Amino acid sequence: MVTPNESWFGNQRGSMPRSFRVFLVEDSLTDAHVLERAFRETRIDHVLTHCVDGPEALRNLRALQPGDRPDLVLLDLNLPGMDGHEVLERIKADPGLKTLPVVILSTSRLDEEVGRAYQSGANSYITKPGDFAGYQDLVQALTLYWRDTVVSAPAIAP
Repeated sequence: MVTPNESWFGNQRGSMPRSFRVFLVEDSLTDAHVLERAFRETRIDHVLTHCVDGPEALRNLRALQPGDRPDLVLLDLNLPGMDGHEVLERIKADPGLKTLPVVILSTSRLDEEVGRAYQSGANSYITKPGDFAGYQDLVQALTLYWRDTVVSAPAIAP
C-alpha cells in the first residue's frame, strides 16, 4: 500500500524524477524535431539522442557505458539502407544491447510490419500520432511508463 508521502511509483513527493533518456532512430528530421518539441512543451526532463540511420545508431549504442544507457530506444522502421527491422534484430542479437527496451514508432499499421517487429523482439509498437497534441500525449505516456513505472534490466557485459 502507498503511504501519503509516496507516489504510486515509490518516489518521494516533491522529489525530482531523473531525466528520461531516449535514444531516437529516425531519418525524418521533421519527426525528430516534433518529438523534441513535445518533450520540451510538456516540460518533461529528458535527454534525447538522435541518430538518422541504423549503422550510426548501432555504433552509438555499442559505445555507451552501462550508466549511460537510454531508458528507451524509439525506432522508426522506414530508414535508409538498413531498415528498422534489421536494426531491431541486431540490437536484440547483441549481448550488450538485447535488454534495452525498443519501441517501434512508425506510420505503418500493416499486420505484417507489426507482427515482424514483435517477432524480432520489439517491446511495443506505436503508430506515429497525426498531430502535435498526439505527440504530447505520447511523450507523457512513454515517460510515465518507461521512466516512472518500469524497472529496467541491468546492463549486461558483452
